[in-house]
Amino acid sequence: MKRSKYQKILARILFIIAPFLAVFSLAFAVSWAESFILLFSLAVWLYLFSWKLPRMTWRNIEKKWNYRKFIFYSATWWCIIIPFSVVILVLLSPCFGNSRCDTDKAKQKEPSTLIASYIKASQAYYTEYGTIAKSSKDLGQYMTVTGCKKNNHNFCKTARTVNYSNSNSTTWYTPSGYYEITMQAKEKGNIFIAKPSGKYSKKGLGVSGCYNSQTGETDVLEMTTKGRNVTLPDCSGNSLPSEKN
Repeated sequence: MKRSKYQKILARILFIIAPFLAVFSLAFAVSWAESFILLFSLAVWLYLFSWKLPRMTWRNIEKKWNYRKFIFYSATWWCIIIPFSVVILVLLSPCFGNSRCDTDKAKQKEPSTLIASYIKASQAYYTEYGTIAKSSKDLGQYMTVTGCKKNNHNFCKTARTVNYSNSNSTTWYTPSGYYEITMQAKEKGNIFIAKPSGKYSKKGLGVSGCYNSQTGETDVLEMTTKGRNVTLPDCSGNSLPSEKN
């Protein structure tokens, strides 16, 4: 069957843009798909855009190529297109040149900053009263302790923050809803633990901090492994041991 002029032009255009469509589609899958869906999508895109579609389009424009020539041309074409497409994707990425990029490391800064503030408040409380701070109410004398009602980021984006400064709370969620804060009162100091919570529990990076009232030592430890296993920092002293929580 003879192809019309417009069909040939369309086939040529489709053949040229096919690799670009493949790379951009894979980038979307990497951002949103998980495990099996990602692998399945990858296999489908590779089949369609590296073999099926080019082969079909070249047949439509009546190119008489043998198998070896087609494979050679396809491989050469992809070796040129893939690096170029990767550069374009990097430049278009919201993380490129953007300090506000919403990465897991950036999200970890929220609990890290909060725990540092809690430690300063617990120091001030001990200096004034000579006893260890036991709840958010004690910390609330020196700062405003706020959080979210739920460990759900979508909910927390629009919900009002909860003020824990006047309540005897030892656990609460961060304002973003990504982390659960736990406050522990030990014999000679305080320990603060921030664990990723809710749907973010397996993806987030935890944080822990400690204050030793006897030595005045403080420390904030940021995890490098994702999940809810958080290692406690050592504020020098048997009463504040380094352990996993």
